[in-house]
Amino acid sequence: MEKSNLSFNLFKPLFGIGLCFLFILLGVWLYAVKAENQTAIAPWIIKGVGIINIVFFGTFFIVSLKKLLSRK
Repeated sequence: MEKSNLSFNLFKPLFGIGLCFLFILLGVWLYAVKAENQTAIAPWIIKGVGIINIVFFGTFFIVSLKKLLSRK
């Protein structure tokens, strides 16, 4: 009996999912903490960047996770 050979490498999708997760955490930090604790830029700009970051990388996180789970 031969072993089944996986045709794709798990490192790349897991690495991408991990990076997306880190950028989502960065967006949450920008929105929740950084926007209120600085005075150089208006807080609404920092919150906007945080929200855009969460939405953009959250979308990629969900799509990558669905692709990874559907390949098995």
